[in-house]
Amino acid sequence: MLQNRDFRNSIQETELIEMQKVRVRRDRPNGITWAFALAVTMLFVYLATLAIPEKDAEPVGAQITRGIQLEPVSAAFVSLGAYPDALNARVAAAEFMQRGAAGFVLMHEGKYHVLGAAYQDLASAKFQADALSTREKLPAAAFTIGEDGAKIRVTAPEFAVNAIANAESALRIQLGQLGAIADRLDRNQITASQARTLAAVAHSELHRAETALESTAGNALCQTLCANLIAIEFSLQSIQSLETAAEISGRLRFSQIQGLLGEIELLKSVNSSAK
Repeated sequence: MLQNRDFRNSIQETELIEMQKVRVRRDRPNGITWAFALAVTMLFVYLATLAIPEKDAEPVGAQITRGIQLEPVSAAFVSLGAYPDALNARVAAAEFMQRGAAGFVLMHEGKYHVLGAAYQDLASAKFQADALSTREKLPAAAFTIGEDGAKIRVTAPEFAVNAIANAESALRIQLGQLGAIADRLDRNQITASQARTLAAVAHSELHRAETALESTAGNALCQTLCANLIAIEFSLQSIQSLETAAEISGRLRFSQIQGLLGEIELLKSVNSSAK
């Protein structure tokens, strides 16, 4: 049996115009003088307005073109088992998730792998896989999936370009946070209640980015990024109904893996279209 504490404890670790006084004659001017003075004044005012260049009004939603750098994504995963069919993999995944693992099912190299956790480097993932193989007698293994970065040029209203860049940045940041929250929970540095609160904060940040992105009515890139955000939000929302630390940790890791793989697929799509 995969022990909760063993699996979770093995995880490692971030705004006068000064007025001129004019001396007025004491003699009271007659009506013609007043009329002439008024006419001259009005003429000067009119000429002055002609001398001021009119600023071109910037149309609402004016298009701009900006380059956005999408950084590469690579993650090392611990597989708790590989199955020939999806059904058996999902049954095993549900059991593993109850014990603190992600329980994410991924088709990789012809088999359905049940992923337990994601790491930044292969060495860390392999260390965990070896420990699980020895201690739990599991056919655990480690492998890396990633995709090169890409630079895209986006022509859209400025608010839309900003929404894309901000959503991408928010997603990368929060994916890192999810793993960190799970690590702290596994080490008993925070309680289950605190982990739920932190998950709600992450959900709020991602939802803010997704809402801004939806308002752009953007292209396929926007739609793919938006779909990834929504999927993670849905996964995080379910944490509020979970009771045990193991279940919460598993769901946090599931959400992180889901987001990482979504980012990798987005990069693959961008790079493929660029060829």
